[in-house]
Amino acid sequence: MKKSESSVVIPVIIPTDSMLKTYNCYLIKTKEDLTLVDAAIDDDQAFLVFLDVLKKNELKVSDITQIVLTHNHSDHTGFVKRIREKTVVDVYAHPTAFLRLTRDETFLTKRIDFFNQLYNESACGERGEIEVKRMREALIQNEHLRVNHPILPLVEGDYISGFKVIEVPGHSIDHIALYNEKTEELIAGDLILEHAPSNALIEMGLEGELLQTLYLYEKSLKRCAELELSIIYPGHGIIITEDANALFNKRINSINRKSKRIKESIIKEEQTAANLAKSMYKDRYDTLFVLVMSEVIGHLERLVLNNEIKKEYKHSVSVYSEKTSKK
Repeated sequence: MKKSESSVVIPVIIPTDSMLKTYNCYLIKTKEDLTLVDAAIDDDQAFLVFLDVLKKNELKVSDITQIVLTHNHSDHTGFVKRIREKTVVDVYAHPTAFLRLTRDETFLTKRIDFFNQLYNESACGERGEIEVKRMREALIQNEHLRVNHPILPLVEGDYISGFKVIEVPGHSIDHIALYNEKTEELIAGDLILEHAPSNALIEMGLEGELLQTLYLYEKSLKRCAELELSIIYPGHGIIITEDANALFNKRINSINRKSKRIKESIIKEEQTAANLAKSMYKDRYDTLFVLVMSEVIGHLERLVLNNEIKKEYKHSVSVYSEKTSKK
């Protein structure tokens, strides 16, 4: 991979009625390559928008030489199969994404068992059982979302189409961003969005452990806040051309404020993650269960990691309480 190439970024902005606002892909055009960064959702209308952008820029699917996936989520991988049916392309991702992208059955089954235990320990009750059932059904129903090998690795410090790979775990454990040091452009995936905070989704590690995703996400935000930035290309919503660095600091401050609020709730009364989620988010506990539980568990575990609250197991349930100092 070449370290320095003259490149042009061509945005592909696909509208949606969902709270994501848009699905964004980016074409990086150099003299040697045409790189697609992320691939939206597997949807006919979305793919027509993509083809129209190619046509307006006098490009074809067959011109694409490689695809880079910033992370494994299916709203960033949708066109891979369609493009591979039309032309031969290399597909790149972080190695941590491989088992998720290829929908490895052993790994995904272990992951379902992990969430079953996590939701039980968090006292989620029936709502947790419903989510685990959905995950078991999705194991079969979402087989079409598989990204087949070959998938090539991209890791910290690699270069592709003039952009440097930066590992930014948090929203997903395998998340990478691409940074052009010369032009100060950052292709950020879901690391940061202009219209809303990007969730640091709770996740299982390769050894079956609970990953400290919010802690990792905060570190990734702090790292990118130090970059020289002129423009951020996010995975959803508008392209960020003003106060790019300030947005990272805004998201960091938001994490600190929410953690403070949660810590205050813990000081007032011993809490399980589910009880805290219900009191904070009301009806959204049911309607946005996965996002809400990711948010609450992430903050609780961050506070434990920072030694601000304590975690104990009582009757197989995780209970969080005030950290009392020894006299």
